Order: sequence, then C-alpha cells, then structure tokens
Amino acid sequence: MCLSLFLFLCVCLMMPMKMMDRQRQIQAVVESVGEELSQYAYVEYCLRSGSEASVDTQRADGEDAGSLLAAGYAVARILGEVDNSWIESVSFDGTDIGTDDMVVIVMKYRMKLPFSILGLNSVPVQHVCSRRMWNGADGERFGQGGTSEGTEEEIVYIGKNPTRYHRQRTCHYLYNDLKAVSAGEVESMRNQSGGKYAPCKTCGTGNGNGTVYIMPYGGSYHTARTCPSIIAYVQAVALSQVEYLGACSYCGGK
Repeated sequence: MCLSLFLFLCVCLMMPMKMMDRQRQIQAVVESVGEELSQYAYVEYCLRSGSEASVDTQRADGEDAGSLLAAGYAVARILGEVDNSWIESVSFDGTDIGTDDMVVIVMKYRMKLPFSILGLNSVPVQHVCSRRMWNGADGERFGQGGTSEGTEEEIVYIGKNPTRYHRQRTCHYLYNDLKAVSAGEVESMRNQSGGKYAPCKTCGTGNGNGTVYIMPYGGSYHTARTCPSIIAYVQAVALSQVEYLGACSYCGGK
C-alpha cells in the first residue's frame, strides 16, 4: 500500500509539469503562426503599391474577406501541428487578423487530465498571441502624411546589413521565396547560380527524413521556415538617405 501511494504521489507531482510542457508547446505553435501571418502583410502592401489608384476601394472590399481567410488559415495551421489528444472543446473566439494592423490569435480549450480528480476531467486554458503586422512601410502611408510641396521622394528598400539599396521590395536579395522539399532530394538540387545547398549553420541539419526549406538564390537549406537566418528585416527609406550605398545590380535600374 505504501508503494502504491508513493507512486500515485509521484504521478500527481509530475502531472502539473507535464501539463505546463504541453501548454508551452502549444503556445510556441500559436506564436509561430502569428509571426508567419505578420510577415505575410508585405504581400498586401505590394499589391496596394501596384494599384494605388484603387487602393481605397480594394482595401474596403477585401479587408473582411482577407481577415476571414487569414483567421481560417491560422486555425488550420495550429490544429494541424498540435496533438489533439491533449485537448478538447477548442475555440478561437476573439481571433482578429488585420484590425489596426495587428495579428491577434486567441485559442481557448480544455486540457485533458490523465485521470479524473474529484470528478474533474479537464482544466480550461487560454493562449494569446498578439503581433503587429510588418509591411516594410512607414506609418501614415494612407493618411495625409507625406510631402506637402507635391514633390515625392523615391522610396527604396534596404536589408538588415545593407550594402546596396533596392528599388523592388520583391528583389530576390530581399524576398524569401521559400520552397519546401524533401530532405532526401535536396542533395541533388542546385540553386539559380548552379551551386549546391549546404546545411544551415543556424538551424542545423535536423531530421534527414523530414522536410527542409530552400530559396532559389540561397546557398543553404533550413529545417525550420522560421530560422533567423531567413527572416529578412527590410525597411523602406528615402533614396537620399541611402544613395551612398549604390543601387542593386538586379533591381537598381530604372
């Protein structure tokens, strides 16, 4: 009887730690999806920049549909990466994508207990991820800000450690065009320059039987699409501020 009670006590002491570890894993997934959605905001900015005359109409018509699609994508991604055997009664009420340029993901559920305690089979848990959408543009770009004399200075783009300025936001030196491939076939693939892909020094080689991510002009393959070495920091600045760097050889021409 003493041994049984001792083992039961050990299980009871381990249960909160196990539950906290599961919550940590779920929170990590929610944060990863929130970060991904916040980075995709530049696509909308590029589309607006390409059609400035009708940007207000397009924004009004597509804002609600885009928010619903983004929220649905977030729900599908999170539920696809989380072990559903841990949770029940999942709800995403309160999730809002796009309002005030923010990504807010609210995930509520009940975490199952290994065994019933005084008739309690699960406990309520809530995860919240709040991130500001990044679009590479200065604030007030849709407001009354800007030059008052009617002369608009050209806006160009620079990366994290700039050596050149870029006239196109989607220049391949800035744009992370990720492609998911099998780890087994990446050894035989070549980038646009004809070079082989080497393991990333940041995220490592990972599981050889899994999926890796490559870029057409990159030299490494990555085991995580959120690897810090492929998350580009891009800033929109006035040409006069970075003209000394010189134009990009790929997109710098008029």
